[in-house]
Amino acid sequence: PEMHGGVRLASVTTIILICQYLPQSGSCMHRAVLRKTRSNMWLRMRGLARLYGGCNENDDRESRESMFVELEPNIPEPVLGEPGWVRLRNRDVSFGDNAEMLVLADQNTTADCMRLAERKRYGGFVMWNEVAFFRAISPEQMVRAAIPDDSAEVYIWAGRQPDYKSSADRRFNVTWITYAGHKAHPKVWHKGSAETWENVASVEDCLEVCALKKYSGFVIDEKRNLCQFIRTDRRLPHWELRRLRQKESHATLVVKIPFVVNEEEFERYNNTESYPGCDADYLLNFDSLYDCKLKCVEGNNGGFV
Repeated sequence: PEMHGGVRLASVTTIILICQYLPQSGSCMHRAVLRKTRSNMWLRMRGLARLYGGCNENDDRESRESMFVELEPNIPEPVLGEPGWVRLRNRDVSFGDNAEMLVLADQNTTADCMRLAERKRYGGFVMWNEVAFFRAISPEQMVRAAIPDDSAEVYIWAGRQPDYKSSADRRFNVTWITYAGHKAHPKVWHKGSAETWENVASVEDCLEVCALKKYSGFVIDEKRNLCQFIRTDRRLPHWELRRLRQKESHATLVVKIPFVVNEEEFERYNNTESYPGCDADYLLNFDSLYDCKLKCVEGNNGGFV
């Protein structure tokens, strides 16, 4: 056992050194995989050290304890002068692809990275070797996916809020999702508007007409006091309509969803996985868990991971 333990520990240490001193070249994904591999090998080394550390009673206790890597707790700390932002020291997030990169050597600062993340609604970024790797995932996913890495820091936009509000109208068994400051993409109007109102009296009237006439939604132009209803098109389901939107300060986009989600029907289990069965569907770049629940109800699925 002594010899086998020594050989295994030596092999693990060699692999870690190779990962540590590889030249900083190759693609960003390649470097991220190397950092994740190095972190995983450190964790395996700690387990092997615990397993074989007591085999030889003549070993010095302090030399064995020095092999353990002491990790800081995964507790976010606020970033001074940046409300809504937190930081994880000695951590990396390899979950998801790099949405964008920004090199600090090009007269950029960490504050510039935060402004870019806020403008494009990224969940945060990983700072490694003075390069920011942005992640297009939610802040909650950033915290849960953080892994040990003594050469990186994770900045998370914890104050990010969804850019819409949802409300259920049980009279028509539908859900309205409102995007303030957005208008519909020109592709939505390729057949023209289903109906146009001038001098809109109230939003409630628009909601009722949209539900009764089975329109897909509408856009309110606050500057011109105009309401344009979106035609029902099988090629433009509500998921596509919500994606095809553009920013407009004086406009509001309202999309009708023919489902109502009862939040009480869902139970959440943290740190668990569900393996039986195949994937019925998937959803990328969602704004909140409400989107996942809505997709689950629409597809009559049993749940999601």
